[in-house]
Amino acid sequence: MPYCPHCGVEVDPDTQTCPLCKTPLPSIDTKPIGFGEYPDREHKLHYQRRRFTNRERFSALHFILFILLIPFTVTLSTDLLLHGEITWSIFPIVSLLGAFAICACSLFVRNVWKLLSSYLLIALVIALLFHMITGTLGSFLRWSLPITLVATAITVAAIIYGAKAKSRGFNIAGVSLWAVALFCLILDAIIAINRGTSQKIHGWSVITGSALFPLGALFFYVHYRFGGRISFKRFFNV
Repeated sequence: MPYCPHCGVEVDPDTQTCPLCKTPLPSIDTKPIGFGEYPDREHKLHYQRRRFTNRERFSALHFILFILLIPFTVTLSTDLLLHGEITWSIFPIVSLLGAFAICACSLFVRNVWKLLSSYLLIALVIALLFHMITGTLGSFLRWSLPITLVATAITVAAIIYGAKAKSRGFNIAGVSLWAVALFCLILDAIIAINRGTSQKIHGWSVITGSALFPLGALFFYVHYRFGGRISFKRFFNV
């Protein structure tokens, strides 16, 4: 029941004047909202997130360092107690150092391309250290280096497409599937070249590509056929 804004007495919904203080009452529109008066598309609320300060980034980095020191200490102590020297523990130690470097770059490097370059450099350095430790530097040039470069090139191409696309939705899922399929085919060829086999493309990469390429094409068709009428986030409930 509505109330008089002046004296607070309860009045009927269709009353125009307060029966106690004679104050004109505002009209209340009780007409139900008809079909089609709501927007067809979902509302997009945009807000600008506050950037982390350097103090907050350093605090997060210190917390990550503390977390990584736990497996670092356990691994190194176990290796020293069992063998009296550093043997197998060098590999998880190098991996933990690489994880810390990746976290540091993620916190302090703001440019996307500089961040990707940092990731690539860290991955190459870690792979190079592994091969130097095991004395297989030739395998780094034949295996790790080309595979890392191919994965980086395909990832960069997918990111460039996503950045240049006028609308993003199912097309991003499609290009991601195509990128995975292409990487599998090139990886299969690299394996065949290093093994010296005459057949460069084997069954597993062909099966993967034959499954992912049509599925990616389907995502592209859905995106460009229906445009903005289908929400990617609403479809996957994210």
